[in-house]
Amino acid sequence: MSIIKKFLFIGFLVMVGCSTPQLERPTEDAVPMSQEANRLVHAGIKFKESGDYDSALKKLLAAISENRNNVVAYYELSDTYLLMGDYENAQRFAEKGLKFKSDIYPRIAINASKCYRQANDFNKSIKVLSFAIEDNEDIYDLYIERSISYKMALEYDSASYDLKSYIKLNPLDQEGHVKLADLYKYKLEFSKALTIYYFALMLNPNTDDSKRIIENLRFLIDESLIKKKPNEIDFELDIIGASKIKIEENLNSDDMPKLYKEFYKSLMKESFFEEFMYFIHTNSNYPGVKAWIVENEENLQPFYDWVNKYNYY
Repeated sequence: MSIIKKFLFIGFLVMVGCSTPQLERPTEDAVPMSQEANRLVHAGIKFKESGDYDSALKKLLAAISENRNNVVAYYELSDTYLLMGDYENAQRFAEKGLKFKSDIYPRIAINASKCYRQANDFNKSIKVLSFAIEDNEDIYDLYIERSISYKMALEYDSASYDLKSYIKLNPLDQEGHVKLADLYKYKLEFSKALTIYYFALMLNPNTDDSKRIIENLRFLIDESLIKKKPNEIDFELDIIGASKIKIEENLNSDDMPKLYKEFYKSLMKESFFEEFMYFIHTNSNYPGVKAWIVENEENLQPFYDWVNKYNYY
């Protein structure tokens, strides 16, 4: 930590005290910012966004001197320290903000949870996010953050529940599906992971995450389902054939969310499984995939019309 940051932080501790509060639900009302405090906070945010963290700290601490119940300043201080990789100080300021009832409580809770995870205090991370979810059930980022804490605490069923809640609230976001598939892969439930990775690829086969998904699928298919060397694999016979069998098995699983079941049942009913498999593997390096798409381009429009109901590609 630089000398100026140490000086600023020590000064702040003298002003507000250095004890760490117990983790409880917010009880205090945030006080509206004065015009000067508002000016200082906005200046601090601009410095933070430009990467000038020392200047951001100066402005935000000055805003708290102007108004010690300034919940926005506490949040921005915790956020600035997180960006600096200083989890200890980020936690201190987040905990100051957690005392107040405010619209930004969920954002403060997420910052605090990241700090608790960094300290391996997973129960506290889960608790603060649970407080936030109680009053903000529709904020999906809270679920994905809590799922991370549950996974790190080895509470896989709870992590799965939160990821499914996230997906229900935000079904077109690729990240939630990827994290749920990652969890199944971690639990060695490979066919469920494969089923969900395919759905995630369908949402957009051209993202950076999609490249990682394809690598994960290559492991799941090559190593777990087909058990052939890469140069021995026939895409149509092996990849499409094995995948269809595994997906159909999962359609009867109580653990598989309704979203996936309805999607794949419709896919099978429309007889688009072959087109679907080539489409989501557009950017893979399986031999013959791109050539097949070019050769069949004129016949793929009905599939594209159907799949556009589900993705934003």
